Amino acid sequence: MDVKNDFNFLEKEFNENKYSHIFLIETNNLAKCEEELKKKIKTIIKADDITSKQIDNEEFIDLIIVRPDGKSIKKNQIADLQVRLKVKPVISEKLIYIITPADTLNEIASNKLLKTIEEPNDNVLGFLITNNLSQILSTIRSRCEQLTANYKCDNSIVLYNNEYIEETKKIIEIIETGSMIDLSLLMLESNAIEKYSKEIANTIKDYYNIASRALKQDNYDKNIVNIIIKNNTSKDIIKKAMYLNKLMNKLNVNMNGELMLYKIIIDLKEVKM
Repeated sequence: MDVKNDFNFLEKEFNENKYSHIFLIETNNLAKCEEELKKKIKTIIKADDITSKQIDNEEFIDLIIVRPDGKSIKKNQIADLQVRLKVKPVISEKLIYIITPADTLNEIASNKLLKTIEEPNDNVLGFLITNNLSQILSTIRSRCEQLTANYKCDNSIVLYNNEYIEETKKIIEIIETGSMIDLSLLMLESNAIEKYSKEIANTIKDYYNIASRALKQDNYDKNIVNIIIKNNTSKDIIKKAMYLNKLMNKLNVNMNGELMLYKIIIDLKEVKM
């Protein structure tokens, strides 16, 4: 697969003070793209350690992130964004907003956003992220500077014929619809869990990323994806996917795989995300 990533070009534009006020980023992995964009934002605003942590936790006052409310981004969410963008930045020189995935903007919300794009404030910087460019309103596409951020396929992407896939699907079903007793019994009886705990953990992460629309994959069981969608709100799915991505990135690669998997399962099942 050819991999193209324009983020270095984006940083160069800012260094040369030649940047646009609105960027449309097409990607094949929303989660990775958002993570990398946050890193670039830290560089752009020269974030210190405290600000960097706030950006990672989405607590930075001058960064607004708009995600779907249910299945789509709605008019009232863009109206709230427009109100916020009228206020001067508190800490940095720019008010920055990210809309992701931008292809979930409904038609009314898209037209409302168009006004913000056409009449930009000097201190506002916007990023739209999508993995479905054709669904973005053409009038929005034409007004954005377009970038591409593609990534190599994650090694955790797996096919159905792997030994541990069925166990992974059972675990997700029980996380969403079963009890801790069911999980305990499965984990005691399964030979694959001890042998493939890290692979199972990564596959659980992939399923929640697919359900949150952060990852596109046709090789996964759509019934399991639908179970996740049915038993969670869109916000909850995104929270769980983000939790899994952060956890898997932070955990020591030498950590016991079973302990890691137990932590993931218990947190998804019992902890309020």
